[in-house]
Amino acid sequence: MGVAPARKVTLVFYRGIKEELLSELQDEGILHIEDLSSHPFLEEHPELRVEEPEAREYEEKVAKLERAIQVLSTHKKLQSGLLAQFIDLKTEVSPERYARTVKDFDWECITSRVIELEKRKLEIKTEEQRLSTTLERLKPWKDLPFPPGELEKFREVVAKPGIFPLSPEEIEKALEEVPCDFLAVWREGANTGGVVFYRKEDAGEVRERLLSLGFEEFDAGGIEGTIGEEIEKIEKKLRELAEERERIEEEERKLSDNLLELAIVYDYMLTVLSRKKVLERTLGTESVYVMEGWVLERDKEKLEKILKKYPVDYTFPETEAEGPVKLENRGAVRFFEVLTELYGLPHRHEPDPSPLMAPFFSVFFAFCLTDAFYGLILLILSLYLIRKIPEGERFLKLLAIGGGMTVIAGALTGGWFGNLHDLIKPFTPIREKLMWFDPFEDPLRFFALSLVFGIVQIFWGLGIGAYTKIKRRMYLDALGNEIGWLLFWTFIFIGALFMVKKNPGVAKIFMSMCLIPAIFIVLFGWRSNAMWKQILKGCYSLYSGFFGFIGDVLSYSRIMALGMVTAGIAFAVNMMVQLVKPIPVVGFILGFLIFVGGHLFSIAINVLGAFVHTLRLQYVEFFRKFYEGGATPWRPLTRVHRFTYIKKEVESG
Repeated sequence: MGVAPARKVTLVFYRGIKEELLSELQDEGILHIEDLSSHPFLEEHPELRVEEPEAREYEEKVAKLERAIQVLSTHKKLQSGLLAQFIDLKTEVSPERYARTVKDFDWECITSRVIELEKRKLEIKTEEQRLSTTLERLKPWKDLPFPPGELEKFREVVAKPGIFPLSPEEIEKALEEVPCDFLAVWREGANTGGVVFYRKEDAGEVRERLLSLGFEEFDAGGIEGTIGEEIEKIEKKLRELAEERERIEEEERKLSDNLLELAIVYDYMLTVLSRKKVLERTLGTESVYVMEGWVLERDKEKLEKILKKYPVDYTFPETEAEGPVKLENRGAVRFFEVLTELYGLPHRHEPDPSPLMAPFFSVFFAFCLTDAFYGLILLILSLYLIRKIPEGERFLKLLAIGGGMTVIAGALTGGWFGNLHDLIKPFTPIREKLMWFDPFEDPLRFFALSLVFGIVQIFWGLGIGAYTKIKRRMYLDALGNEIGWLLFWTFIFIGALFMVKKNPGVAKIFMSMCLIPAIFIVLFGWRSNAMWKQILKGCYSLYSGFFGFIGDVLSYSRIMALGMVTAGIAFAVNMMVQLVKPIPVVGFILGFLIFVGGHLFSIAINVLGAFVHTLRLQYVEFFRKFYEGGATPWRPLTRVHRFTYIKKEVESG
């Protein structure tokens, strides 16, 4: 089907029914609401701008819930298991539990307590950092025999504790001519700490000398008692803070039993918030709202049935405006919509590229991976994950298709965990019976196959581009670009084929026929008001297009490169297994671990490489021949489920 047809709709309804109406529309998820908050009409009538104070209230509630969930998630996960350690899996809840939790659960009490505990933990952390810094500063002075405060009480003598970047011997020698005494308290590396004593009348001379020696005064910070006693106080306080933090974390662990309930309420609040915020995309007065949106043609009757329940005025105006795009394809093609959405959705005049690239993506991915067992593992893993991650169904089924195709490609190229046939000899006849060619024995065939893939897909893209332009009655543009290049390269390839078959006469005829599409390209490849500019630009188009086509085709050699890299890594893993296998006792265990771990790593890295590079071939070499994309995606007002999902939506909320 491609792009689902949609109709524009305008609604006018009273403020009093906003909750009931929007809630039911949200349950159905059939209305895409346009943003009117920047409508030009508001420049003359700013009073029609809608602000929803309740939206701010719900934003605060959502923020509190999210913070509480983040804190409690450090103690307990919504989902258990290995997979949940890497992916945030949604939890399935029954409609009854969802409704009961939303209605009865005292989430505000829980979130307030969690936020209070977290605030206290932050205060404890700050206090611990301050005390730890002070402790590290005081520790070297623990042997100071008298309280630092007493040093300031002398009437005739000044006592200055501080640090020299010198040894005690160097300090003693440096202060020989200075009227002062130095009591060393500690030494650490090149530094020495102690107390300098001198008479107040000699302060100027002594301070000048101390400054020249790099003396740094030590500020005890008004400590009462000895430094050793202060250290004991700090260490005691740190122990008390650690015990308090442990009590807080224990309470948080108990509160984490409410994590699922908090997640349910969070999803509910997020759903309500989306409903509140959508009103800010409308125009309104004190009594009514004006809303514009889009509904899919197939849902038009369902929307009318809902609207007739309420005092709503609605119309379906005819418009030339391009509405939001929702792709609707059948069968396996719908899984490839994920790739189109990543690039950008088609405009009204463009075809949906999902079915056009589906076979190419599958085949290219398979030959980039080229290992049947790798493909089988990817297929099984993808099908398993579909049950765990229902929202990722399309992408996972896309990988499953790629895995299935890889089994075929791997069998054709003899890839079964690399060179497993060399390790298990009885497997060799099966491999050879299924194999078309061995990439390592016949790399040129693999290279040629990759280039053929490229030529076929590029021709396919040019053909689609020509069809699209002809459909839009852009005949000369199609003739000077897509059709011109299709004919040009067709004549080139046919001429080259006859040249290989040693029939230069016929080859020369086809080579000469290339002049006809070349003239089309020069004359119509660019459109300009001045003929001479058009011809000059057309000549450049011929030049750049010729070498651009060659570059595009050569880009497909990455299929061969990635396929051989996959086999090479698999070979290396198997070789390491063979090297450790003879080791007594542990050889078998070590070899097994290397085999499993090595091939799992190889699968991960090569699946990623195959996916990314195959996707690049579609986006860069294929799409630009006929496709622009960038249309507004279909995003209807619907329920929000970040942490949970329910198979049957509840009616309230």
